[in-house]
Amino acid sequence: MQKIFYNANCLTLNDSFEIAEAFFVNDENIVFAGTNEEVLKMKTQETELVDLQGKTIIPTFFCTETRLYEEIEQRLKTANLVDFIEKSDINDENYEKFDNFDVYLNEFLKLQDELIELGITTIQELGITQTQFAFWKKLADSGKIKIDIIGYVDLLTAKDVMDNNCRSYRKYKNHFRLGGYSFAIDGKLTRKKAWLKKPYKYERGYTGYSSVLSERLEFLIKTSLEEKHQLIVEANGDRAIEQYIEVIRQVFDKNKDEDKFKPILLNCNLASKKHLKQLNELGVAVNFELSSMKYEHKKLKNIIGRIRLSHFVQTKFAEKFHTEMLYHFSFENKSPFEIIEFLVSRTSTNHKVIGRGHKATAKQALLWLIKNSAKYAFEDSQKGSLESGKLCNFLVLSQNILTCKTSDISKIVVEKVYQNANLIYEKK
Repeated sequence: MQKIFYNANCLTLNDSFEIAEAFFVNDENIVFAGTNEEVLKMKTQETELVDLQGKTIIPTFFCTETRLYEEIEQRLKTANLVDFIEKSDINDENYEKFDNFDVYLNEFLKLQDELIELGITTIQELGITQTQFAFWKKLADSGKIKIDIIGYVDLLTAKDVMDNNCRSYRKYKNHFRLGGYSFAIDGKLTRKKAWLKKPYKYERGYTGYSSVLSERLEFLIKTSLEEKHQLIVEANGDRAIEQYIEVIRQVFDKNKDEDKFKPILLNCNLASKKHLKQLNELGVAVNFELSSMKYEHKKLKNIIGRIRLSHFVQTKFAEKFHTEMLYHFSFENKSPFEIIEFLVSRTSTNHKVIGRGHKATAKQALLWLIKNSAKYAFEDSQKGSLESGKLCNFLVLSQNILTCKTSDISKIVVEKVYQNANLIYEKK
């Protein structure tokens, strides 16, 4: 199958951030991107032509932190549709006995449609347990998954899921694969669990201590390094971030001959300038969570009043120290474009500017949300940009994100979604 997509304002997100007018696709991969004249010369009798009518197109989005299974259960619980599974003994042998699978499947399909409508075609599902893996495996076998799902096993509670299934799910099977490990060393920023007064012994102050002993954390990091699995660690509080930096440095010092993996520190919104510099030196990417800033400004102000919110998520310092940055959004957001607008304006829903000096450009935001996300999912050879050799996954937008007003970015609509050169969504 050969296709030519032409008459586009294509933001390729390649290293030079080139703008292309057209690209030639063979099967599902882009062969060449360039001007209309250059690409249309490659047309044969079998080539299908697709006129994009001057629309702006960008690569499809990643969502680098989801808990889709938990969202499914929450929606089912709210609707009182099912008695929930409390089993912890579901394993590889009896996964097909997953109770109420059809009910869970129907809710997943609704969520999947919501994600595609937002332009998200790859998600990273964190904290997978035995029960959750049973669901994802059966879901993949059903052939109903359209988006790509990368699962990260909860290293604290379900390591055997990786031990038993690592080889068979290293690569995608019907759009599902295992990508590595994840776990949290403190709780959500807007809940007290992340702000323990007494981590191990009585301590003064009220700050974000880790809930995991350093010896245990060292063992978990070393396990991921030795097994060469990606590691995503959630650390909201500044003291938890400090502990992580100290421990991972010790692990790297003791394993100098090991190939360093690409660990990610998730939700590290309170990382200081010093932290960001140290994380870069260690080769750790930082993943900032922005919905709490945008939607929970008042709650954040009450919880962390001792910290100036203007220093929250220090984008410019991360960029200055060349720390690799990623951002993620949650189901609270109507669109990834709301997050981009927030990065560009730093204005919350109650019109408070949070950290004026850390504003970004729309171009930077796209690179952090798409290209860096692909890199740290180890999928940048296929995704993250629209250039030769990459999968033909792109979005057709209602406006040009680089030239529209900042206040209009959140109003951008995804009109079409192409995955592997096939149209999978069109706005009615």
